[in-house]
Amino acid sequence: MNVPAGAKIPLIFNEASDLHKGRLERHWEVISRLARLESRSVDAELPKGALQFVHDGATVALALAGAMDLDAEKARLAKEIGKLEGYMTGLNKKLSNEKFVSSAPEAVVQGERDKLSEAEIKLAKLKEAAARLAEL
Repeated sequence: MNVPAGAKIPLIFNEASDLHKGRLERHWEVISRLARLESRSVDAELPKGALQFVHDGATVALALAGAMDLDAEKARLAKEIGKLEGYMTGLNKKLSNEKFVSSAPEAVVQGERDKLSEAEIKLAKLKEAAARLAEL
């Protein structure tokens, strides 16, 4: 996701132990500056569309919806997905060409297969990101 460099993001810290809550409080100034965080909420309701991850049993959420231009990000992802799909079409054509497969060294053919596999993984991640944005 392309979050603007100057954006300040609210942090939500839920289900954390007292030890972790204490660390957040003690080191808030440094954490907030390094992560460009605007505010912190402990044991608060998670906003819809927040980016979430779990660390040591605590749920950490970043409310990105107001910090970025969602339409621009959706358009960027759609463009990147289209470009990647075109690239994959070319790789599929190359790999379905029997002349290429039979005459090229095995290492070259395997390299093209690897590129296709990597592109498929990247495409799945991009589509997943686009689906998450559609929920916002």
